[in-house]
Amino acid sequence: SFATKITDVLKAKVAEAGLDKLGVEARGIHSLGLQAATKRFGRLDARHAKWVVPDICLSLMGKAGARIKDLKGPDLDTVWAVDSLVSLIKQTMTGSVSPSAVSISNEDVDALCSRYDIDLDNCRSRVLDLLPQALMRCMTPEGGRITFDDMIWLPLIHDLPITKVDLQVVDESQDLNRMQQELIYRAGNRIVFVGDRHQAIYGFAGADAESMDRMRRTLGEDG
Repeated sequence: SFATKITDVLKAKVAEAGLDKLGVEARGIHSLGLQAATKRFGRLDARHAKWVVPDICLSLMGKAGARIKDLKGPDLDTVWAVDSLVSLIKQTMTGSVSPSAVSISNEDVDALCSRYDIDLDNCRSRVLDLLPQALMRCMTPEGGRITFDDMIWLPLIHDLPITKVDLQVVDESQDLNRMQQELIYRAGNRIVFVGDRHQAIYGFAGADAESMDRMRRTLGEDG
């Protein structure tokens, strides 16, 4: 399921119907990815997820230990632009990213900035320089600190084994981003996705506007 509250409701309904005793499990997409990432990297902590990439960015800028609230002008713009773009690159699976190399074209960055209204006027060159470095640093959680994106992104980037079920039913499929779709493909021998393309509301946050049509095409190609 798409969110924690929905997962909790589904878990209660599954237990009420006795389906849990038949091997049925309700879980969130992030939980699915976190299970795989934890097996690879050990205990992971997302309690301070919003500061993970900014802290990496500050370190790369030679300002490790600095406080965001003390930054001004181009420095502050750079940190928040890198933070936003790192998240969007993960969610949209933009560019070529692997544990050995990161390649994000300037055109891809400009397209993301245009679509998601990210202003690089005061910091474009610095952002373009820091982006691949920040993404590389994200691939090995420092001190076990990760973002919510990393719960799904890390298993994909490192090609980690994902728990696979006989039948996977996915709720709110219209709001899945490309990263979440890729994880789902690895988690079910058969997949049923449920949603309404007319109720897609998370496009501003990286969701794939063509999620349902794209998944239908992909599953159809796979037979």
